[in-house]
Amino acid sequence: MHFRGLDWATVQPFALIAFLLLLVALLSRDISRARRRPALERDGWSILRPCIALYALDVVALVLVALFSVSFVVALVVVLSEPSDPKLWIMLVLAPPMTMLGLYQLWYTLFVRIRFNNTGIDWRGVFRRRYIPWAQVARVRQHSGLGPRAICADGRRIGVWAYLNGFDNFIAMARSEGVVVDDSV
Repeated sequence: MHFRGLDWATVQPFALIAFLLLLVALLSRDISRARRRPALERDGWSILRPCIALYALDVVALVLVALFSVSFVVALVVVLSEPSDPKLWIMLVLAPPMTMLGLYQLWYTLFVRIRFNNTGIDWRGVFRRRYIPWAQVARVRQHSGLGPRAICADGRRIGVWAYLNGFDNFIAMARSEGVVVDDSV
C-alpha cells in the first residue's frame, strides 16, 4: 500500500500514533464530562458510577499491572544472579509503585460503590461498608494528590473521585445539607 510515494512501513507508526492520540482525546473528553452527568437514581439513592472511559482505562491498567508485576519478578531474578545492569535496578524501583497505582485504579472503579441521598452517604467496598449521615460530614475538600474527600467530624474520610458520573449532584446535595464544600472541588 502506497501513500504518495511512501510505503506502509513508513506510514504505519504515524498512523498508530494518530490513532492513539485520537483515543486519548476521546477518553479525556469523556472523563472531563463525567462529573456533570446525572447520577443514576435507584430506590431513593443517587449512585455515583464510573464513566465509560474509566472502564476503558481499567483494561489498560490491568495490562500494565500484569506487565509490571512480571517485569519486577524477572528483573529481581536477573539482578540476584547478575547485578551489573543499571536498567534492571530502575525496573526494581519503578515496578512496585506503578503496580500499586494500577491496582488502585482497578479497585476503585470495579469494587467501590458510593451512593447518597438526603440522609447520608453509603460507601461500599468488597470487605467494608460505611454509612455516614450528612450531619457527621464536616466538609468536602480537595486533597492535592488523592482528589476530593468527604471528611467527617470524627476524622473518617471517604474518597470521592471527581470523574464519577453524578459528582456534581453529590456536591449539590452536600451543600444543600449544610456541609462546607471547598471552592477548589
